[in-house]
Order: sequence, then structure tokens, then C-alpha cells
Amino acid sequence: MEVKSYIPIDLEDCLGELGNENYWLFAGGTDLMIRKRQWHGASRKFVRPVMFINDLKELNGIESDDDYIYIKACNSLAEVYENDEAPEILKKAIVSMANPEIRNMATIGGNVANAAKVGDTLPVLFLLDARVELRSKNEKRIRKISDFIKGKYQTDLRKGELLYQIIIPKKEYDINMFYKVGSRQGDTLSKLSVSCTMNIENNFVNDFRVAFGAINNKSIRDRYIEEKLINKSVSEAEGLIYTVLNGYQDLLYGDNDKRSTKRYREETAIKILHKFLKEALNEK
Repeated sequence: MEVKSYIPIDLEDCLGELGNENYWLFAGGTDLMIRKRQWHGASRKFVRPVMFINDLKELNGIESDDDYIYIKACNSLAEVYENDEAPEILKKAIVSMANPEIRNMATIGGNVANAAKVGDTLPVLFLLDARVELRSKNEKRIRKISDFIKGKYQTDLRKGELLYQIIIPKKEYDINMFYKVGSRQGDTLSKLSVSCTMNIENNFVNDFRVAFGAINNKSIRDRYIEEKLINKSVSEAEGLIYTVLNGYQDLLYGDNDKRSTKRYREETAIKILHKFLKEALNEK
């Protein structure tokens, strides 16, 4: 089956063509090729035309100012990992993904726009208060990533738009953890992941963040629960650990699937968070 394809010469050309036709955007292609798989050994099934955007210079590069880091959508995961200003917790997520060959091909924009429940950058970007900049021929929009991701494979991307860049506030974290559970050591898809950060100053918790991935159809973060520990002394925070754990337990509603059971995901995620909280608070 022939599939129409298009290679734009620049971003203006790309956005103009997107306004005329409903393309699949192809950058690294590592997620898209899996999603379009029919069965083992069969060719990929593309029912829409494909636009190749990976070589557009406007969609590559990482910049920063005093307040934010700006990661263009077609940067590979490896390029983000190697950047000095990329948040450490994001690097921890990236290095857990697939293998070096895939990380050299896969793009961070693709991992976000694909919106798979197992996308490992998503819970970390939720935790980091990241935003996405979306562009079309005549408009630019900026959305919180937590609003942009609607569910499994569902986003707020409109017809004629593409994901231009990811914007991450600059902030230092004293303690951070990304922990992923999968079936294999290499090339593994997440059964679940837990991302946590905490800052403690003068024996008080002044920041605390948690995000869960690959459990619900959308990454889980709840600022109300996080705030139960913020501005509490370490000893007060220790006394609230089970309140926090119970709060998150109520938010988890994963499904049984071929990789693991709902019960396993939920219980393991809470145990990982429990371990993080005890160790982080005991460090101080």
C-alpha cells in the first residue's frame, strides 16, 4: 500500500502543510512504528499520510534562560540526557528507557505527544511542572503538560498543530528518585514508575513532589497531597507518612494486563513511595 509522505524544508513549510492535510508526524519513529504494527512480520499500516520532521532545525536544540530550560520536540532522548542543564530526575528516567540505540533515535517530543501510559518522561514532566508549546500556522499555545495529556494516547493537540517545545522551570532538588519496575533489564516497558523529589531546609520540608506512571491511563500527581508535608518539620512529616500513602492509594486505579496485575502495580508503587519517604526524612 502506498502512503503519501512529505518532507518540509522548514518550520513554516511544515505548519503550512499541516493546515492542509492531516499528517502523522514522524520524528524518531520509535513509538509510531510500534503503534502502527499489525502483527508479527507484517508491514506497518499507515492510513494517513506521513510527514518527516526530525531534520527541521527549528525543532532541534536545547536553550535556557534564568528561569526555564527549553527543549525542542525533536531532540533525541540521548541529547536531553547529555545536556548539562536537563533536570537530574529527567535524566534518570531517560537512561532507564530502552537501549542506547533507541535513545539516540527516540525524541522527547514523540514520547510526550504519543501519550502512552508507559511513557517514562511523562510522570517526571508532570512532577517538574513542565509546559508544552504548541504551534500551528497562525497560532501559538502554551499548556501545562498535565492538561495537554488527556489519557492513554489522548492529547489536546488540535488539527494543524505540532508540539514545538517542552518548557521546564529551573529548580534544584536536594533529593530525587526515579524508580521503574519492568520485566527485563533492557528494553523494558514500565509496569509502573514512581518519581519523587524533596527539599529540606533547616529541618523543614519546603518542597515535596510525587508522580506515578504506567498505572492509570494518565500520569498521577496531586498537589493537595503533596502539601500535607510542605512546611512541616521533619518529625511532623514522619508522622504524616501514612496519611500521604493512603491519599495516593485512593488515586490508583490501574487495570490487569499482560505485564502485571492491578494489585501488584498499586501495592508496589505505594511501597516504593513509602521507602523514599522514610529514607529522605531520615537523611535529615
